[in-house]
Amino acid sequence: MKIGFIGLGNMAGTICQGLIKSDFIDGSEVYGYDINSQQLMMFEQDFGIHVCSSEQDVVKNCDYLVMGVKPNVVESVISKIKSQGVCSALLEVCFIDNSNDIEIYQKNKNKLATAVAKGIATGFNLKYISDKNSPHSTDVSEKAKDVPAG
Repeated sequence: MKIGFIGLGNMAGTICQGLIKSDFIDGSEVYGYDINSQQLMMFEQDFGIHVCSSEQDVVKNCDYLVMGVKPNVVESVISKIKSQGVCSALLEVCFIDNSNDIEIYQKNKNKLATAVAKGIATGFNLKYISDKNSPHSTDVSEKAKDVPAG
C-alpha cells in the first residue's frame, strides 16, 4: 500500500507522521509533495518518505491520496491531478485560521460543507447527490461516479 500526500502542512503533516509513527505504514511507502521544500525535505530526512517533484508525481506513485492544501488552491490541484486517474482522495481543509473565523464558520458550516462537496464532485467529474433524509444531513452525503459511456 502506498499513500501519497499533496501538502504536508500542520494537519496533513500530522496525519502523515501519525501513520508512520504508529507503524501503520513505513515511510518508504509514503510519497509527498509540498510547495514548502524545507517541509518536504524534513519529512524525507525524519520519516524516510519519497519526495515528489509535483502533484502529478504523487498521484502516479500512490494507491491512496491525502490532499492537505488550502481552500484557495483546491481547484487548481484537482485540475492538475484529475487526468492522472484519481479514483478517490481524502481532502483535508481548514477554514479556521484565527478565533474570529469560528463564529463565521458556525453560522455558515452547512453551506460551506455543501459548497466544498459540490466543488470536489465537480472537480473530479463526479455526480453530486443530496441525501436530505439523512439524520445528519447537511445536503452533502453521497457522491456517485458519473461514468461516461464508451
